[in-house]
Amino acid sequence: MGRSRTELSTAQITEVLSFYGIESAFIATRMTSGFNNVSYLLDVGDTKLILTAMDNHDAISASALAESMLHIADCGLAGPSILPNNDGEHVTNWLEHCLMIKTYCEGTHPDPESGSHQRLVGRSIADMHLAVTSNRFPDRGRRLPETWKADLSGCQDHEFVRWLESSEQAILELGEDPTLPIGTVHGDLFPDNILIGADDAPIIIDWETVSRDVLIFDIAMTIVGFSAGGMKDSSNLLEAYESGRQLKPNEHQILPQWCSYSAAVLGYRRYMKNNVMFQGSGNEDHYREIFDFWSRHELSN
Repeated sequence: MGRSRTELSTAQITEVLSFYGIESAFIATRMTSGFNNVSYLLDVGDTKLILTAMDNHDAISASALAESMLHIADCGLAGPSILPNNDGEHVTNWLEHCLMIKTYCEGTHPDPESGSHQRLVGRSIADMHLAVTSNRFPDRGRRLPETWKADLSGCQDHEFVRWLESSEQAILELGEDPTLPIGTVHGDLFPDNILIGADDAPIIIDWETVSRDVLIFDIAMTIVGFSAGGMKDSSNLLEAYESGRQLKPNEHQILPQWCSYSAAVLGYRRYMKNNVMFQGSGNEDHYREIFDFWSRHELSN
């Protein structure tokens, strides 16, 4: 059987808030679940906060994520701030759960079909790649794991498995190219992980999958995410990106292979989420959406 997500009662949220010195009345609204955690939007007086139960982390990895987010903020990127608890810690360990409270960022998700939004996002990703240059993040944390075939040993969708194999093989055949720029990769730049504020300044959120990898991977992942949402042509996004960081000729050349691989990574993770980790969610066919779309889709660059 798969795992279940943490659900917090009003009384439990009240207790957690006391660890932060917050005694005010609040309204809690359960937000749409992330990959495998639960978040609550808390209206506390004039303040909005997000409380997240980090079910996909233990104490060590949760603290590492918090440190990564603090470093990203130190690099000057706009985004949510993590509240320290009464002990000055940015992660609260409570009843075998890891909890984090962040400030809420106002904004709307970009429209994947809007050329102006594509340009805003493209430039913001380039700015992020240039600003966050730390070596502290895990290497290649977003790729297909070495165990993926064993993980999918019970999968009866052989067409899907063959697609994952071919997508991975295309990247392996490219080999290691030391000239490819490497840096901080967000790894999940779908529209729902980007906010556009009132000043049209995009805010990148949800750094769960941050790692260090070739930068073209992040660009490919963004193209897959936005094309799945309705973007028909990636030229606006790419041109805006290159107004901040010029792609090398070999990055342009290998972008199609990385797009296919990015789609495969997303398909694998969707399968693991809904068919292995959280069974009975009703989304068992969710992985097929990205497979059916990308396996037949040719995006104009």
